[in-house]
Amino acid sequence: MAANAFIEKLDRKQQRLLAFSAQWYSAEADQKVFEAGQEADAAYLCVSGLSGLYWVQSGESRLVTEIPPGRLIGDLAVIQKESRLLDLICIEDSVFLRIGATELLAVIENDAMVATSLLRSVGGHLTDTTSRLSAMRAYAVERGIDFADLDSPINNAREGQNLRHP
Repeated sequence: MAANAFIEKLDRKQQRLLAFSAQWYSAEADQKVFEAGQEADAAYLCVSGLSGLYWVQSGESRLVTEIPPGRLIGDLAVIQKESRLLDLICIEDSVFLRIGATELLAVIENDAMVATSLLRSVGGHLTDTTSRLSAMRAYAVERGIDFADLDSPINNAREGQNLRHP
């Protein structure tokens, strides 16, 4: 969705609400915009530049997906009222429109068209993630590792069990 496509789907009242509440946010390459565990107090519309969502484990960052201009990021965490799951780090100098959680939720709750558009966008990102995970699993299976055969790490942690290895 282009940056202006999200804004164009809003009526004038909603555009004004977001315009008065939104803030320009500039960030340099390698700058962290938000990190895992933080409260989702806003969504970010990438206006220019390139950023990435990173999963950090044991001090090592892994790129999950790139965030090009036009992509709204952080909206799902705002909608779910949950903490951030990943770090958003700029790959190159970037400019965002920072939309406060309260204002974004007000627009979504009052306009089915906007809610539907965001649902399609999130659905597309989830479909892309599913495809990537499927490809990763196929890659692992080719090398003799099938993660589907392992017990759930979450269940094991709850039950105090160790993972079974093939």
